[in-house]
Amino acid sequence: MEVVVLPPTSPSIHTSQHYYTPGDVMKANCTSGPSRPPSVLSFFINDMLVSPGLYQVHPAPEGLFRSELYVQIQLWPAHYERGAPILRCEAKVGELYKEDSAVALYSANSDPKIERGMYQNQLHHSYMLHAVIFLTSYPTTSHT
Repeated sequence: MEVVVLPPTSPSIHTSQHYYTPGDVMKANCTSGPSRPPSVLSFFINDMLVSPGLYQVHPAPEGLFRSELYVQIQLWPAHYERGAPILRCEAKVGELYKEDSAVALYSANSDPKIERGMYQNQLHHSYMLHAVIFLTSYPTTSHT
């Protein structure tokens, strides 16, 4: 029997600065909640997959694992063509769990209220199936 434990929360994103402009180098990390097996993490900017960075899995209590992904990305004017770029981290556990979190990378002179309204419905998506336990049957032998 294999027991799958899903993360209790969506992944969290932390960036090195509060504001960015084209030409800045953004450093970000994404951390998943404890799970078994460990979450597989991916970063996206404006829905384009970001090249993998440093991926680490750390033991957590009760035999669970916490995943972290660190990336460093050069921001270009093209990232800002539709307003503040959206940085999204996606966490997956097999085919059972897929959840993401997102942040807008505002520039110091942008108006976050306008841009936040544009992206409000795109910043958080969650997909989760409720089956979390796999039962594997093995042939049994009887001893007489």
